[in-house]
Amino acid sequence: MASAIIEADRFNARNAVMVIHSFNQEDLWFDEFRAFLALYGVQAAPHQLYFLKEIRGVNLFAGWARGDSKYLLA
Repeated sequence: MASAIIEADRFNARNAVMVIHSFNQEDLWFDEFRAFLALYGVQAAPHQLYFLKEIRGVNLFAGWARGDSKYLLA
């Protein structure tokens, strides 16, 4: 998330997003992501984008996306 804020700052963007893109169809490790977002008072679910807080004028968002591993490049 720090890099998202840093890059938003660098490009004068008002929004920064951290997306976890999981290629595991069972959402392996989602519980850890959910616990992390709970630190911001968010009850996370897959395929949702959540506002976490404003940092130095940048709105920080986070989300979990699930993809199909058959589309991974070999």
